Amino acid sequence: EFYAKEVESFGVDRVWSFRARRNLYNLPGNWRRRACFAFLLLAGLVWIVAAVMLQRPGRDESIVWGVYGGLLVVVGLIGSLVSNPMNRRLAKQIPKWQEAAIVIAPSGIGMVQGDIQGQLRWDELRDVRLGRPPRFVLSDTRANMSGGLDLIVAGAVIRVCDLYDRPLPVIAKMIRQYWGQPVKV
Repeated sequence: EFYAKEVESFGVDRVWSFRARRNLYNLPGNWRRRACFAFLLLAGLVWIVAAVMLQRPGRDESIVWGVYGGLLVVVGLIGSLVSNPMNRRLAKQIPKWQEAAIVIAPSGIGMVQGDIQGQLRWDELRDVRLGRPPRFVLSDTRANMSGGLDLIVAGAVIRVCDLYDRPLPVIAKMIRQYWGQPVKV
């Protein structure tokens, strides 16, 4: 509704819309993390095979290769098991994340993201903060969701999570341009 009304009022070239990604589990940095842990696991297996092949009676060098290879295998397995569920947690915390959408128009912002649904006029917005994803998270609270763009209004902070088809810095830039604040990326 908001999108159609804004396009009718301002034209399609002045209204921006962003929808949820098709696959939330393929976040931008995930492939690097998975490749790193897979490489550690593979390197560990190669070192263990090398230790077995280099084993000779009376020489203990191969034991060191085996121990280090075992450590690499353990680190690779633990890392891959711990890193993959982070995106699944985000999907569980935001109900109906597939229906999330943001519309940025000259009159304000319209957003649907889980339980958050509504419109925000530009004069209601106090600040826009682009946060970095936390490096280490101990809890599953919504405050710890990966990164996020915070829209600060009187008495509340609206978190725009990193689940859209465009990166959050792009969305933040568009919001700042329409809001009339200097663009800080």
